[in-house]
Amino acid sequence: MQHLQRHVRLATALCVAVSLAACTGDHHPVDAHPSTAALPDDSAGLDPNRTGPAPDIDGAVSGSVVTIPVPGPGFDTNDPTRTLDPSEVSYVDASGVLSSLITRSLTQYVWDEDAGGMVLIPDLATDLGTPNADYTEWTFTIRSGVRFEDGTPVTADDVAYGIKRSMDKKRLPGAPKWGHEFFLDGHTYKGLYTSGSTYDAIVVDGNRLTIKMSKPFPDMPYYGTFPEMGPIPETNSDPATYYLHPLATGPYKVKEFDPGESLTLVRNEWWDPNTDPGRHQYVDGFDFQFRVKDSATLDAMIADRGRARTSVTLDGLSSELLLPGHTVADRVIAGRTQCTIFMVPDPDKVDEVLVRRALGYAWPYQRLWRAIGLIDGLTAYPAATIMPPGTPGRVDYEPLATQPGRTDPAAALRLLEEAGHERGEYQIGFAYLRSQPTGTIIANALRRAGFDPAPQPEPTLHALDAIQHDPNSPLAVTPGGGCADWPSASYWVLADLGGLDPDIDREIERVRALPLDEQASAWGALDQTIETDYYPVIPTVNLGVAQVRGSRIGGLHFDSVLASPTLKDVYVLPAQED
Repeated sequence: MQHLQRHVRLATALCVAVSLAACTGDHHPVDAHPSTAALPDDSAGLDPNRTGPAPDIDGAVSGSVVTIPVPGPGFDTNDPTRTLDPSEVSYVDASGVLSSLITRSLTQYVWDEDAGGMVLIPDLATDLGTPNADYTEWTFTIRSGVRFEDGTPVTADDVAYGIKRSMDKKRLPGAPKWGHEFFLDGHTYKGLYTSGSTYDAIVVDGNRLTIKMSKPFPDMPYYGTFPEMGPIPETNSDPATYYLHPLATGPYKVKEFDPGESLTLVRNEWWDPNTDPGRHQYVDGFDFQFRVKDSATLDAMIADRGRARTSVTLDGLSSELLLPGHTVADRVIAGRTQCTIFMVPDPDKVDEVLVRRALGYAWPYQRLWRAIGLIDGLTAYPAATIMPPGTPGRVDYEPLATQPGRTDPAAALRLLEEAGHERGEYQIGFAYLRSQPTGTIIANALRRAGFDPAPQPEPTLHALDAIQHDPNSPLAVTPGGGCADWPSASYWVLADLGGLDPDIDREIERVRALPLDEQASAWGALDQTIETDYYPVIPTVNLGVAQVRGSRIGGLHFDSVLASPTLKDVYVLPAQED
């Protein structure tokens, strides 16, 4: 399996701890795949007619500054620029801050109280876009009244410029490759600075912007939420400097950005709430402090004194301190992400479905989670299927005759015997980080289930990643999975499972040809067929994230798309006398 997304730090922690260093985390660039699934028809998930201003939040007040501690060196540690450039952001921290507070794009997600979750609504566009009959063209009308932070009106030409700019991998090497995947002639057009401004796939007619696709692409309204799908002015947008101060169209603008150290946001006086159906501007600003130690962050949030009362964490916190009954438990913002982590048997080394199922019974799911401090039902959920819960068309099934997340060595032994293998003769090579305890946990579980474990300890993450990507390595299982860029059933099937079997490939092509409103359920059925009949991957865990807020912070819910608090709605309650 490939690694699908850019998601949460908790995913990174899990991957490291259970020898899944190649799994996706927020420091890994997005690796997106084309999708052909129809938009979900659940009206709670889409509101194409939402208009500004965003409804007031009961109890919200204006004023104060929100502090956000960020462990580590800051945004995009694997990106040498640690950028705020909308064209180059492909990491969840920076992307979430940009989309929520600083820059706007064609569409956006917001928390909806009635839906009890995130809803897709318009942003710069007046609706969620209008497709042609076969979904190979999308037209968006750019709303009037939106301005950059210098007062200049935003036009459809600015949005077109921003999209073309984001496709230039030469000048913007960290830019996501989505445009090249989805847009007409995307692999030929090399971006604004390299190929010039003439690009037939993006057409402007007055305030209307039309995007032509390389194939039917009904997921365009979801894609429209990403930062690169927004306006950038032609002047003063040199990539060499723009990453430090993108011109704001959202409610806040950059006052100071010291990459790896701090970010200060203040109110953008040119933001007009009447043009924005999803954002608020309750607080005066945001103070992001990087290089903060995890322990220091937790200690401060637990004490809930001083600035901690007006702080909120962006990172997932894995700790027993988050359990019910602890003093901080009532200030936890938590939820499940669209992430599924797998172990993937090598199809050449583990070529019998019975043996792959035996590995599924043998895997020490909960022992691994507990070894690294994950909490069942909060930061870890047993996974049974390829698609995570919440995916339109997903079928709720269990490919093994046991509860998801349960280890059953006796069942594994029976399958090995049925496949004609003696106890202890079937070798399973796996790699793990030498500094972690997980190698012993996995080896003991495999041995109890009748396998011959062959652990491969590696001294560094770089070495671990290298051996797990080496096709000539002795490893029989390697990590996979990741997080969906948007809720689409086809995402999980088309991303990695083509080529599994000629019959499956034919079924994929059949589903692609179905009417769009029938595709989601058909992809879900195919997911069940693949995992039930072939068991090519071992789903291990669906990830959750838990963050903590100070006692004076209000308006926060869990954004399952960005795996972060809903910063668009945040406000600070008045101080209470002790």
